[in-house]
Amino acid sequence: MNKLRTLADVLRQAGFARITGLFLVFYLLCSTAVWLSEPTTLTFGDGLWFSFETVSTIGFGDIPAETPVARAITVVLSVISIFYIAMLTGVAVNYCNTLIKMRQKDTMARFMDDLEHLEELDRDELADLSRRVREYRRRNARTGAARHDEGDKNMNITVYLGASVGNDPAFLPAVRQLGTWIGSNGHALVYGGSKSGLMGALADSVLEAGGHVTGVEPSFFIEAEYQHDGIDDLIVTSDMAERKAKMIELGDAFVAFPGGTGTLEEIAEVMSAVSLGHLSAPCILYNLGGYYNDLKALLEHMIDKGLSSPRRQHGIYFADDLREIARLSTDKS
Repeated sequence: MNKLRTLADVLRQAGFARITGLFLVFYLLCSTAVWLSEPTTLTFGDGLWFSFETVSTIGFGDIPAETPVARAITVVLSVISIFYIAMLTGVAVNYCNTLIKMRQKDTMARFMDDLEHLEELDRDELADLSRRVREYRRRNARTGAARHDEGDKNMNITVYLGASVGNDPAFLPAVRQLGTWIGSNGHALVYGGSKSGLMGALADSVLEAGGHVTGVEPSFFIEAEYQHDGIDDLIVTSDMAERKAKMIELGDAFVAFPGGTGTLEEIAEVMSAVSLGHLSAPCILYNLGGYYNDLKALLEHMIDKGLSSPRRQHGIYFADDLREIARLSTDKS
């Protein structure tokens, strides 16, 4: 009933009854004029059929417009029918938009009701509320991302980083800014799946910005309950090797945040694939506070000793800030 009432409101706002009435009167007048232009060979029914063919653009040709009057009516009726069909299309679009807004309003009302009774919700209901909030934010993020230039095409960004926070106070705010940039720009995060340390902070910031998060976690970490239960997708692998392969498979761009030996191993595999030409995606090391300066020097040293070359290292970048990461992440050359 609500949908029918909404349709009636939309039709009333568009002046559907008045416009349709005028159109039918004009239709009958045109049909009568066609009939009277050739009363000896045509009937009133023929005039109605001729007008219908003109309005619907069927054009069977069984009743040709042979007289000047019939031809003039064909032109006028065709133009009028275009405007009438445009009005019908506008009504249909407006009706669909109204239904979408009603659904969004209802969703928001349910959100507010759940928030007012938050203390009464059990664990499953809280998880469902969290899922609905994330989905609402993702829809908004996709809408915002659609306004960006085509150069900002949405990507799966694989980020390698540690499950601890380290002792540098710059790490935590920087990783949160990275996550906010990923989520707010309509990109999706692929990461190691942990809930702790820098990993957890990154995932949370992407979710808070309305982004999609996929975690890839080996089964022995799941057994130890290291996984982040609030992310959108969790892929469980049999071992670390499968985890690394899956994270590479899912990624469109790769970022190494400051991390430990595990992070170094993972990004080294990406660097090797880029160097061999097996991977065309950008490989970016976030050189926050000069963290990867020594690795950068080592790669240059390899070139100096003839064990590597600038061509082999093309696609491996060192970014000092988030703005540079945003620019480099679109480099697929």
